[in-house]
Amino acid sequence: MIIESSVPTHPMGPQGRECGGCTACCTVQGIVELDLPEGVACPHECAAGCAIYAKRPQSCRDYECIWTKGFGDDEHRPDRLGVVIDEREFEGKRNFLVKELRPGAAQAAAAHLAVLHQLTKRQVYLYKGDHAVELAFGQPAGEARKARKKRQKLLEKKRREK
Repeated sequence: MIIESSVPTHPMGPQGRECGGCTACCTVQGIVELDLPEGVACPHECAAGCAIYAKRPQSCRDYECIWTKGFGDDEHRPDRLGVVIDEREFEGKRNFLVKELRPGAAQAAAAHLAVLHQLTKRQVYLYKGDHAVELAFGQPAGEARKARKKRQKLLEKKRREK
């Protein structure tokens, strides 16, 4: 099965995977149809996965993390890695948004996230509740700070224009 994605498939990994026993997105994503905010576990999550899998909401059916699209090996499955990684339109570009399953998981997954950044040349952001923080890989702190300030000014300008 071929899944169209702008994420490169890991050279050693299969393209397009089933979630298997991973239910990480059931907690971090939020489910509109069930009125569940991000960070709240779905009440239908169970030891076997999803208790209503056959009748799960459309947003659950449509959701694909980059691991299900083929990026990474089995040890990079979100529940094992400790982070769920999405492709998202963010700051006017297609980037990656990382959501931690447990505090500090992004730091533990830093090497994997750096590889993702290097392969795609896209920014990686860590979701922190109501905002996201850009992760800098190999970029001098001063350059990262300048880029953030520039983006903040652009965002402020856009807000004022609305």
